Amino acid sequence: MLRLPTYHRPALLFAVACMSLGATGASATDLTVHFKVADDAATQGQIQVALFGDAATWLKNSQRLQGKVIDMTPGGTTVVFHGLAPGRYAVSAFLDQDGDGKLSTNVAGIPREPYGFSRDVRGRFAAPGFDAAAVDVQSDTTIEMTLK
Repeated sequence: MLRLPTYHRPALLFAVACMSLGATGASATDLTVHFKVADDAATQGQIQVALFGDAATWLKNSQRLQGKVIDMTPGGTTVVFHGLAPGRYAVSAFLDQDGDGKLSTNVAGIPREPYGFSRDVRGRFAAPGFDAAAVDVQSDTTIEMTLK
């Protein structure tokens, strides 16, 4: 058995603690989302993207885990959410064509700009629930979303 002098033991404990912290950091994952627009003519504007981690915060923009704004390009656009803990996540997005930072709707509340949710789910008369849109992210994951 290796015997370390007493004054080396704290350094050894510190090194072991650092290695265990590094091991947990290695489990962080990336979620890559490829966006396309159903109407190829509607590629002007910026995609407003929000990432949510549970049903309690779903579609509450002030409680999203991450938000990104990225220019839409013909043929599609990609957004990456880095360093996520393994778990279930859902994404909502819309193409902000008029540059006001909000999803424009008509008087009945129906969106006038292309929008979508992860797993390309659609709600009936309302947005889908978190469970319907959630994606299981245990390792680096890539999904596709179509904004309609």
